[in-house]
Amino acid sequence: MSQQLIQEIISKVKEKRELQGISNDIIQEILNKYLSKYRINLTAINPSGLKLLIKEIRSELRNYNGRFQINLQDRDNLIGDEDYDSLLKTHTSTSERFEDYRSIKEFISSCKVKSILDLGCGLNPLAMADSSVKYYASDIREDELKIISRFFKSNKIDGQTFIYNLKNITQDLPSVDICFLMKVLDILEKKSHKLAEKILSSIDTKYFLISFSTKTLSGRPMNHIRRVWMEYSLKRLNYQFKILKLKNEIFYLVTKSSQN
Repeated sequence: MSQQLIQEIISKVKEKRELQGISNDIIQEILNKYLSKYRINLTAINPSGLKLLIKEIRSELRNYNGRFQINLQDRDNLIGDEDYDSLLKTHTSTSERFEDYRSIKEFISSCKVKSILDLGCGLNPLAMADSSVKYYASDIREDELKIISRFFKSNKIDGQTFIYNLKNITQDLPSVDICFLMKVLDILEKKSHKLAEKILSSIDTKYFLISFSTKTLSGRPMNHIRRVWMEYSLKRLNYQFKILKLKNEIFYLVTKSSQN
């Protein structure tokens, strides 16, 4: 397979502004899976097939990342000013969550957290990290991880950032007190929930903080905000949980059985 052609495809995918910050490695990973799944010979693909391939890769990337991006144009100035509160409002999820962070911190306060693993973090660490906690922040967007790294350094926070694709969960993640999965699991899979259960059983943590939106993509309130499939999975794993319902999200604070 021509590496030059792969790089050309990655460049074409990233011509869309909302996808420009995504790691090249993640895009190539999705490309390789697509080629393998449909047995496509990249060197023999015709122009219309190549156009469709790029469209499909963009669609998958938007499915679990791009739709959270808003107001990207102002970010450079905000980064220069280190205006992290305003930066939180350039990301849909953290903007919606902005007024609720105090409630979220109170919700997990009993866990006495000293280390956090934030998977699919977005800009969440700008609100949740502080100097008393070791913070591991992971996402597929290099641009947002750079913002977080700068925030860690400016605020003397013991933090690390790294690219990670949750669709390929492995057991090489750090051991922590709590793992955040905020608005992540609904995006990773639509029909089966095997991947979600694999993630929950693979990560070495005492607690999980898992959240889901209480609104549809069109912004309407959902009729049923609790995720019954999630609660069944937690019971199968013998994990305990309690629930916090906020305006835009429902949170599950999950305690693994070894902590009972």
